[in-house]
Amino acid sequence: MRVAGQPRADIRRGHRALLSGFSLSLLVLLTLSYFFFGTHKNWRYKVESDGRYYYQYLVSLFFDGDLDFTNNYRAPTPAYMYSEIDLYNMKAQVSPLTNRPTNYFTIGPAILWSPFFVTAYAAGALLNALLNAQIDLDPWGLYLQYATMFSAVVYVLVTLYLLYRLLQGSFSSTASKLTILLVLFATNLYYYTVFESSMSHVYDLFTYAVLIFLFQQIVSGKTSVYLYAALGITAGLHVLVRTQNAATGLIFAALLLWFLVRRKSSVWDVVTRYGVFLVLFAFASAPVLLVNIYLYGMPFIVPQGTTFLQPLQPHVLEVLFSLRNGLFSHHPVLLVGLFGFTLFLCRSIKHDGKFKLLAIGLMLAFLAQLYINSIAFDWWAGVSFGQRRFISSLPLFAFGIAEILALLSKRAPSLYARFAPAGVLVLCLAGVYLALIHVFLWDYEQPHNILSWMFFDAPRMRVGLR
Repeated sequence: MRVAGQPRADIRRGHRALLSGFSLSLLVLLTLSYFFFGTHKNWRYKVESDGRYYYQYLVSLFFDGDLDFTNNYRAPTPAYMYSEIDLYNMKAQVSPLTNRPTNYFTIGPAILWSPFFVTAYAAGALLNALLNAQIDLDPWGLYLQYATMFSAVVYVLVTLYLLYRLLQGSFSSTASKLTILLVLFATNLYYYTVFESSMSHVYDLFTYAVLIFLFQQIVSGKTSVYLYAALGITAGLHVLVRTQNAATGLIFAALLLWFLVRRKSSVWDVVTRYGVFLVLFAFASAPVLLVNIYLYGMPFIVPQGTTFLQPLQPHVLEVLFSLRNGLFSHHPVLLVGLFGFTLFLCRSIKHDGKFKLLAIGLMLAFLAQLYINSIAFDWWAGVSFGQRRFISSLPLFAFGIAEILALLSKRAPSLYARFAPAGVLVLCLAGVYLALIHVFLWDYEQPHNILSWMFFDAPRMRVGLR
């Protein structure tokens, strides 16, 4: 609320200072968590499971200048790592067309890691040369693992800032910040930022957040051709992180064209701006095809095999509600977010608000991802904490959570002011507690009855009763 006579500039400075303190607190908390904990099962290193194969792109390109992983898969495994570097034995899966071993995973995360990796390597080499610091520059050494994967903390903080900026366009600062806290701690985002930062999901969310932020800038009236160029590059990078994001990119490409036509832009305006977007989207996505040709000898292929995707056998209800990593059964705050997003979507469409196109895009992208994830052979997403493949959909749930908070603030302001922060704190602590159960107590084959584990099984195990 603005105080009478207080300049708007002072208010903006106060808001920026408050946001800076909020961001700094999250930076400190995530950084401490990142360096205090290890990876999967709290093993004291940072590149594990699928992340080993995303990381191989970076290792092979940096040290060998190619993407032939033959020698990389045979690298000696450090004593502190619990399984072989080639965890899934991909060195035995050689393409008959190229005689190169396969890699099921994508190159996008390696691109996003590269500034951190190169900087850390250069700094270590310089210190070794000048001070004989004896820093281990083996890519599988702890120094480069921790320095490179710290990018997850940085990208998540940027993501949360962009989400906050988007939310503030329709909700109060308080509701936006409470929503950011819930998105980070009451979902599986904290886990994949701190414990399994070598997986693709944090970077999937980051590229999506940048995409929708740029899209919203354009539909809000910004006309710079550089925004269209940045949007195209970001959409392509989003595909490079997870190939299934091609569906999301095409959805927003269609909405962008609809926006330009509906705005009654000139033919030249549509051709130039949309053309720039489309060309750069295609160009930035092209490495998917080039990598496929290099590794398999053909541009379009499902590396996991033709039976990995089963289009006629979707498991939608299981993906959403199963006790085996169900989206809503593991993190029920997301179900609240979906309900709230439905209200936000209806409000945006009914009043033709400035978030109408974005809301439609978020919903269509979520439905597309729901279908794609539900037809995967392992729809439960393997040894996952919740439905990790939906982390990129968190912006949709963020708008929904903020909508619910805004509704509560309007209908019961005194109760909201008194209990909302405490309620958010409880949900955040419960989310972190559940993540710690997953790290320290759960085994893959154990049933994941959430309530039973949180309130009965986990406490009994910690006091030695089981």
